[in-house]
Amino acid sequence: MKTKLNFYSLLFLIVLCFSMNSCSNDFLENPTTKTKDSIILKATKELKLKMRVNLLNRDYLVILPGSHSADSNTKYPVVFGFHGVGNNYTQMKRYLEAKANEKNYILILPNGTAGVSNVIGMSFRGWNAGDCCGPAEYRDAKDVEFISQLIKEVVEKYNGDEKRIYLTGFSNGAMMCYRAACELSDKIAAIAPVSGSMNTGSCNDKTRPVPLLQIHSTNDNIVPYNGGFSIASFFGSLKLTKLTFRSVIYGLEKWAMINGCDRDVTVTEKEGYSILEWKNCKNNIATTIHYRLNNGAHTWPGSIREVGKTEPSNVINATDMIFDFFDGKKLN
Repeated sequence: MKTKLNFYSLLFLIVLCFSMNSCSNDFLENPTTKTKDSIILKATKELKLKMRVNLLNRDYLVILPGSHSADSNTKYPVVFGFHGVGNNYTQMKRYLEAKANEKNYILILPNGTAGVSNVIGMSFRGWNAGDCCGPAEYRDAKDVEFISQLIKEVVEKYNGDEKRIYLTGFSNGAMMCYRAACELSDKIAAIAPVSGSMNTGSCNDKTRPVPLLQIHSTNDNIVPYNGGFSIASFFGSLKLTKLTFRSVIYGLEKWAMINGCDRDVTVTEKEGYSILEWKNCKNNIATTIHYRLNNGAHTWPGSIREVGKTEPSNVINATDMIFDFFDGKKLN
């Protein structure tokens, strides 16, 4: 009976990984993809590094743009990319590398915390985004501290601009953007979570306004748009994923409040998507914008479809939109 359970647990996990579009080489071969209308550029310098945080060795990738010079007085904007559960930094590298190089951003790609399920015997790397997800959550991984130390390092060692630090991420990585912005709002100029809702209660009266662009599909069945149970709920009993999620709108309304925006939202309908915007935010700087897509499920909009996975929405290109959103935003 136990063998049979283990077999079906493994089978369900494989199916889940395909549907989540976030399996790493720890599970299955993850074919290289690239953003539509973009060419993956080789960075002048790519550094695979480790850092000791709270007695754990944490690994991360630093990709410097071709224009980067260690001797230059030029300060470079910095974008962090957080991968989804079950993946690693190669996922966000595919989505962000070309555009970061094109726009002369330093790209920081950390890995989440890996754990091993005693039921299926496989790792399940992710982020402690509050009450999600997996080993990172139930082991209380100090991911906010990790991010804070990475910000300090990129500013001191690689000419990163401390006033232009940006965060984006996919799925559980998107949730990590929310938590980091809550607790490090004095260090972060803007965030752009994709296909992930807000699942943290760590924002408080000390959290300063942080501009937000959020992108999510209404037919997402991994992180449901309206909240509630995910198709990944089966794995909640294995401590691999979260059973339920808050709605996307919950986090947006919470963030609009933090940003001092009007409570009423303006909705602009487009073909295949809608734009929701909370206006008149504090200092007219801390914008709160949401792109609500009609299709694409749990994928990165504008990316190339991977074999056996859902067709991403092509009504917008998330990568282009995110970098355009980040451009020009600075800490006051």
